Amino acid sequence: MSLNVGNYAIEVHLLSFAILAMLIAMIVTSIFAIARIVQRAGYNGWWVLIIFVPIANMLALWYFGFGPWPASIPSARAR
Repeated sequence: MSLNVGNYAIEVHLLSFAILAMLIAMIVTSIFAIARIVQRAGYNGWWVLIIFVPIANMLALWYFGFGPWPASIPSARAR
């Protein structure tokens, strides 16, 4: 099946594959960026995987937003 745009014929299967590939690339890039932010806040980067658990992701966002950040707590190493 083809989609005609002006003088061009685009295969719908190729177009849907391209859109799916871009969507996956954006999701993976976002996960790496969020993991880096979580690590800078002082938490383990694996906490990013909680975004795939429906209710737990909202609770984790609430905790990360309003809870104490390990990176902002002075540790014994800094002395």
